[in-house]
Amino acid sequence: MVGVSENRFKYDSVDKEDNMSQVNFKKYANQVVVQLDCNAKTKKRIREDIIDMLNEKSMDRPDAEPVELVGSVSDMVNEFTDNLENYSSSNQGHSYNRKSEISILGLPLYHITGNQNIIAKGILAIGPKSVGVISVGGISFGIISFGGISVGLFSLGGLAVAILGAVGGLAIAGDVAIGGLAIAYSMAIGGLAIAKDVAIGGITSAQLMGYRQSFIKPSYLDEGAFRAFKIPEYIKDFRNAFDDMAIDFGLVKKWIIDSVIKGPK
Repeated sequence: MVGVSENRFKYDSVDKEDNMSQVNFKKYANQVVVQLDCNAKTKKRIREDIIDMLNEKSMDRPDAEPVELVGSVSDMVNEFTDNLENYSSSNQGHSYNRKSEISILGLPLYHITGNQNIIAKGILAIGPKSVGVISVGGISFGIISFGGISVGLFSLGGLAVAILGAVGGLAIAGDVAIGGLAIAYSMAIGGLAIAKDVAIGGITSAQLMGYRQSFIKPSYLDEGAFRAFKIPEYIKDFRNAFDDMAIDFGLVKKWIIDSVIKGPK
């Protein structure tokens, strides 16, 4: 009975601490919204956003006070006052925030939020700012990442940075980059394509180049150490040079070459 009572006391203590945190969060949020000059609907939305923000940040610092997590009440009032017009005229900042109760390795199965002040974190993460295995966001970090600014193992975005493959307006990758401006260690395809091994595009620079407009001689290579072929006129020669390179590009890169370069083999 003593053991049961001790466990019950521990659980009750945890519940009381959680409840006290929520009370403090609500009190802090109320102190902020009462100083804002807006209608009741907007105040309710801002109050929910502040509480969501505090809950998110308290995951890493469960014992911290609200002011330690997000700053003073006056600072928060000033921040929301500066953005009050956006709150009043649109859904920006609306606190849609859903998180799976199922977790894998400490990450929720999914976390979807529309709150600008919360980072979506999960196996599937979707939000203005997101971090996940599969991540979708304005600013996105993930193994597979989609976003305006996208960083990951594989990335797709306006600015895409990846270890293996990046596709974007500006694409930077360790292996393959495809984009308006494509920069990669192994293979780059784009309007301006720069790589160590192979580059295909309008203007190119690499050891082996398939260019449509012009090419830039790699400064680190001697005159005879690089090859450049205008396409589509010399597609066959480009293919032969690609096959002769002493590099195992693998089936995926060969498939990319076949998809981008149309012509006789």
